[in-house]
Amino acid sequence: MHLTIFIISVALLIAMGTDLHARRIPNWLVFPLLCGGIFIQYWQRGWTGCAAGLEGIFLIVLLYSIPFIAGGMGAGDIKLLAAIAAWIGPHQALIAFVVAGLAGGILALAWVILNGSFPQTVRNVLRLLCFWRRRKPQYVSDLTDSTRLQSHMMPYSPAIAIGTVVSFLLTH
Repeated sequence: MHLTIFIISVALLIAMGTDLHARRIPNWLVFPLLCGGIFIQYWQRGWTGCAAGLEGIFLIVLLYSIPFIAGGMGAGDIKLLAAIAAWIGPHQALIAFVVAGLAGGILALAWVILNGSFPQTVRNVLRLLCFWRRRKPQYVSDLTDSTRLQSHMMPYSPAIAIGTVVSFLLTH
């Protein structure tokens, strides 16, 4: 267990560093982490462990697919938590997901206040909700244009780190 916590902690620190600096979580980090998680699960618990790692990955991809499709989350965030889920399995991954969501909401509120974009964010959310009330939910490009908003987007890896740490505290 200590090795798992160490490896995930190092990966989270690297992910946060690259996410905060370049707004990217590199594939060279997440893919070996994901494969290592599946391998360790298999090594420790056989096919049952392997299945648990795959279930964790599937659960995270399923849960994060909606925010990703809506343009509110990057693929690197999904890949990072999916790779962590390969190590911790679906039950602990669900805890990490929920806590990351709560932490992400608090961090997002602080982010828009500190960036001075709170009034514009409220207007955009209200506009989006009114748009969706008249039409089915869909991507609204002028509210989520990544080239225009990239510098204002909040890195989500700190929320994932908080969720992962809390999941370890609650389950061990």
